[in-house]
Amino acid sequence: PGLSCLLGVDYSGGVILFNQFLYQIKKEFNRNNANMIILGTSGSGKSTAAKILLRSNIRNGHKIVAIDPEGELEDMTRLYGGDFINLGLGGEYGMINPLEVIVDSDAEEGGGNAVLTRTLQSLKAFMKYYAPDIEDDVLTLFSEVVQDTYARFGITFTSDFTQFTSNQFPTFSDVYVTVTSKVTSMTEKTHERDVMERLELKLRPFVRELQYYFNGHTSINTDSDFLVFNIKELMNSDVNVRNALLFNVLKFAWGLCLNPNVNTVLSVDEAHVLLGAKNELGAEFLAQVQRRARKYNTGTIIITQQPSD
Repeated sequence: PGLSCLLGVDYSGGVILFNQFLYQIKKEFNRNNANMIILGTSGSGKSTAAKILLRSNIRNGHKIVAIDPEGELEDMTRLYGGDFINLGLGGEYGMINPLEVIVDSDAEEGGGNAVLTRTLQSLKAFMKYYAPDIEDDVLTLFSEVVQDTYARFGITFTSDFTQFTSNQFPTFSDVYVTVTSKVTSMTEKTHERDVMERLELKLRPFVRELQYYFNGHTSINTDSDFLVFNIKELMNSDVNVRNALLFNVLKFAWGLCLNPNVNTVLSVDEAHVLLGAKNELGAEFLAQVQRRARKYNTGTIIITQQPSD
């Protein structure tokens, strides 16, 4: 009971206590991980319930990584000495490089090979959020161009990604250079050149009007044990830009939950925004997070209005 939080009382007046990480100290047939989902209609108290759970985890000394679409956690973050990062300003105020590799694999799973494979898959999911109408041949070529760009930076399937820092990864400017140089070198009008030109059109906004959201090295200090990503300003963006941004934040947040020596809580509010975008790659990424969380002693809190998710 000392590690639990008081959620309320039942109809008979009995106290309801809940410990998200109970499976670590007491084996139960129906609880073998710390993942949970909070369902409810708008205004039913989902965020309030999540705050109670987060406070309990803070009290228990657990690390908190939260994605906050409404800026509701600011007071709580300040109160407990956490870092409240406003990603709506972009650029130097809070950049997350979509091309930074998240090390979420180890030798038994294939090491760098598996890490880079997952990164390429998540980048394809990112592009599908940004451009749902992207053709398969353009998406395939995008993956190949990204691999070529990584290779220019000494990044291969056998790389030891634990030795890389944020500034050593390429950015979308580098990917765009790869594409434009390939287009320039194709003197004849071929199908491959046509696909490459269509890819160039898809990538051009990343280095122009959307550069402050997507083009640059990661500039976020992640040393805090209570980290909240405020994405309220992003929620008013174009729906495809918003979904790509939200997915990019989720991927980065997951990368902060991979220390098996610390119990970590990953809280994702408004999850239906990601899952409702008919992006199978993105939904699969979130499903992978759920499956792999226990391995890193991470528990997820997924908050959504859509039970079908």
